[in-house]
Amino acid sequence: MSPRLIALVVLIAITQTAFADRDWKQTFPQISSSDKITTLAKECPNTPNINCNDDIYQKVWLHLEATNGERYRLNLNSVMDGTTGNKIALVYITPPNVGLDMTRMRRLMFNCNGTFIDITNGISNNVMDAPPNSVAGRIQKIICRVPTAQQYCVGLNNSECNNVSKVINSNNRPAYCKQGYGLVDSGLNNEQRRICAVMGTWN
Repeated sequence: MSPRLIALVVLIAITQTAFADRDWKQTFPQISSSDKITTLAKECPNTPNINCNDDIYQKVWLHLEATNGERYRLNLNSVMDGTTGNKIALVYITPPNVGLDMTRMRRLMFNCNGTFIDITNGISNNVMDAPPNSVAGRIQKIICRVPTAQQYCVGLNNSECNNVSKVINSNNRPAYCKQGYGLVDSGLNNEQRRICAVMGTWN
């Protein structure tokens, strides 16, 4: 099994909502007090074997709603880096007026370039679009924080930095950004390798 596949399997296997030790307010300072953030479950029952520190009982779920009325709850504490520049997050998806049903919890992986896949039940080849005005697009915008030029241009001269910035700002990931881009025999120059490091890879 490849290192990337092993890492992805580990991410999939993590308990669905055990992220209460994180602080989403530090990770997502762009989330304002006007955004609706609540718990997923109304209250924690006082019964044995129930962990009231579980995220479903914490105010970490950002409310988003689709035009068809379908409701999305993004667990801000669950967001983590994938293996190729992507982001993985837990999203609870439900029609209106439906009680809590944990089978509606999805683990989604966004490539941060307009597409995502559902990896709840393992690796999927069903790539879905995340248009800017869609709920998926809004989730992607929240969780995919693009580094600044000051961060990704470290070690590059002004000309190289300008070239790298043009590609990154275009939001079009080059076809050469594939697994192994950082290897000496990849055939890529410093600019191209830096672009792939920021934008992620295709496979």
